[in-house]
Amino acid sequence: MNKNADRKFEYGLSGNTDYLYENIFLARNTFSGNSGYLSQQFAINDGGFKHYTATSTANSWSSSINIKSNLLTQHLSLYAAIGWSGLKPNRFTDKTVESAFETGISLNIVPKVFEIYFPIKLSSDLNQLTYAEKIRFTLNLNTLNPLQMFEQFGF
Repeated sequence: MNKNADRKFEYGLSGNTDYLYENIFLARNTFSGNSGYLSQQFAINDGGFKHYTATSTANSWSSSINIKSNLLTQHLSLYAAIGWSGLKPNRFTDKTVESAFETGISLNIVPKVFEIYFPIKLSSDLNQLTYAEKIRFTLNLNTLNPLQMFEQFGF
């Protein structure tokens, strides 16, 4: 019998695990703060948070609500998220739920391809970095399909 058979994948509120290597990251094996701005690229997955969270990864359940609304143009948006991580108590903690929230403005340079996220208000566990380190961006190169781009330009 496999000792890890009952082990489950743990999800975080800020996601970005990319355990299936489905995304293209310019600085995949680095962390925010130690490799400049390229390490601040992320994919919106798991809990959908735009900023790093120190909230424990969920080993029981995870739930979040994310809202993003355009401001007069598709290139500027307000966003907000609130999330909870369900934890199984262990020998280090008896905590069973952790929560976090974030709000901010996103500059959607190429919507759904290249977007930059600027925080306005974050819960205390999201405030462990400097403001510059909290600015993150998405660069979804795998969404760029050259054949569709040629069709859009009439080729």
